[in-house]
Amino acid sequence: MGSGGDRQNTNFGDLTIESDKASDRSSEFIYRAKHETPLEFQMTIANVHGKGYMQHEIESINEWLFQTQPKWLNILEPDRSTTGYFCFMSNSKSIFIGNRVSGFVVTVRCIAPYGFGNERTDIYDAMNQDIIAQYYNLSTVPNVYLYPKLKIELRNNINSVRIENQSDNNRITQITGMYTGDVINMDNDLKIIKANSTPDILDKFNLNWLRLIGGMNKLYINAGCRLTITTRFIKAVSSV
Repeated sequence: MGSGGDRQNTNFGDLTIESDKASDRSSEFIYRAKHETPLEFQMTIANVHGKGYMQHEIESINEWLFQTQPKWLNILEPDRSTTGYFCFMSNSKSIFIGNRVSGFVVTVRCIAPYGFGNERTDIYDAMNQDIIAQYYNLSTVPNVYLYPKLKIELRNNINSVRIENQSDNNRITQITGMYTGDVINMDNDLKIIKANSTPDILDKFNLNWLRLIGGMNKLYINAGCRLTITTRFIKAVSSV
């Protein structure tokens, strides 16, 4: 806190700035600036042939628009095809040519203030020896952790796994006391972990969900497992 200042949150659209201004300074102290408001934009869905939709096509589109879980949206244009969005569709309005529906205008409400890259999978084999895997997080949003999905396959005589991110203050993700040869699946973003042997293994987990910093991550993986990392890089989006 500055002398005689009041700490406040100032919102500029989707950017929240936490600052403090002292009475004897013209500039502010910036504590934190973060994009927090999920992306929202209008989108038009139209028949590429410029014709009206058939009734079965309208029903299929309505089924896709009427959803209770976020869906993956990828806009297949040359400059946008590598970035997609997890989103809901709402406020659907039909576009008519004559008395036939030729398109829809919808509001796209995303679950995050940024987009995501295409899904990618990387496999690291530590079945026979300890390894240090190098994973490069190509996300373009600064100061946001990437929480991947993991598949951990244990060797037949191994009942534990230890992953240490040496690039994240040596943060350790560890699971012990498993059945040998078990397969563990983790969604580090949704905080879900289960194994083939049992759906409840939280008591065997140290609750340090694996997270990846921007740039290089050096992951120490103990011998006796195969690690599959599946994720989408986080993509900064200035306009849609």
